[in-house]
Amino acid sequence: MKKLYQYKIVSTKLIPCLYFLMVNSLIFAQEYPSIVLKNKKLEALIFLPNTSTSYYQASRFDWGSMVGQITYNGHTYLQQWNGYNGRGDLGIHNPLTPNTGTGLAEEFTAALGFNEADLQGQFVKIGVGVLQKVDQKVYNFSTPYTIVEPVKYTYKSTASTLTLTQELTTKLGYSYILERTYELLDNKIVVKHRLKNIGEKPIATETYSHNFMQFDYGAFSPDFSLYFLKGAINPLNCQLVAPKKVQLSETKVDIIQEFPDYSPCFGMLDLKVKKGDFKLQNNKTGMAVSMELDRDASSFALWMWQKSFCGEPRIQIDLQPKQETTWTSTYTFTN
Repeated sequence: MKKLYQYKIVSTKLIPCLYFLMVNSLIFAQEYPSIVLKNKKLEALIFLPNTSTSYYQASRFDWGSMVGQITYNGHTYLQQWNGYNGRGDLGIHNPLTPNTGTGLAEEFTAALGFNEADLQGQFVKIGVGVLQKVDQKVYNFSTPYTIVEPVKYTYKSTASTLTLTQELTTKLGYSYILERTYELLDNKIVVKHRLKNIGEKPIATETYSHNFMQFDYGAFSPDFSLYFLKGAINPLNCQLVAPKKVQLSETKVDIIQEFPDYSPCFGMLDLKVKKGDFKLQNNKTGMAVSMELDRDASSFALWMWQKSFCGEPRIQIDLQPKQETTWTSTYTFTN
């Protein structure tokens, strides 16, 4: 049997938000537990993690990073989460499918301990927990690994902030505490992270947000460009699937073909300057979102299809036992 998440209220400030959770679970998220953060112009719907009713319960993405919808000044950002099944048209959403993460959908790429474990052994995925191998010699993020032990969460909130703290202690030598805080400031969402290695073994991984952006539920077209704000790429060294759908220059990526159906363009961009800050913009309407990081990028991935345009700057994390690190992502919305 799967263990249920252990929740506890760590601040009395959470009590009023429980009303929002119940109401918004019905209005915005149907059966999925959620909370809505608000300021005067900006709203963010965030799904709360557990092992029985949460929006995402699979083995790839960090369960505490499912931001379902962002609304600013009457316009919506992030892909349509309702019914999202990871492919093509809307269908039946399955929380146990690894690729059905939505919104910001952060991932820690390393499968810690995977290579040392035997074919039926266990390994650790930050943001998920202890996972069971399935006779594979190579880790594959799309595989629905069984979650033997999920991480434990606590959380606290105010009207415009939410802090989710996850902790995992294992006998595999990999243990950690990760604190993630969402804060709404004017037209910005600031996402602060603090990761501490409390285990016996080093933690080495890349982390990124999938950034499933979609503007007012519209399809992506040649009206859109992704601009690098501080960095630059080597256009001739980038490795993309379906590269003819885009035009690359040192400082931007332009869509040059329509996306009529599920026919993605994706791959890794070769960073000439190790900065991941970017702005995704509809050049026709001016609607845009930018992402800024307080750390240099170690790599940059690109994923796009008709329903989402994802710029994915990644950062490298290397932590010895008892060490900790912090990083912050700031999203700015304009229209």
